[in-house]
Amino acid sequence: MGGMNSFPDLIETWPSLGDFAADVNVPYVRAQLWKHRRSIPPQYWDDVVKAAQGRGYKHITLGTLTQLAKAKRKAA
Repeated sequence: MGGMNSFPDLIETWPSLGDFAADVNVPYVRAQLWKHRRSIPPQYWDDVVKAAQGRGYKHITLGTLTQLAKAKRKAA
């Protein structure tokens, strides 16, 4: 995963939180909440991956999201 160790790291791949929210098609406040909670609900993972692929972020896959979720559980 390189330097990506958390969901906030993933979100920060985008130029801005607003860009992430727009690409994933969620309200800005929801994206902000995900970043604050350090989690993205699994039902949005497909949308996140599609948005990432649309921007050329090929390193963001369902596998990436799974690994981040596992890391978050280990840290808890």
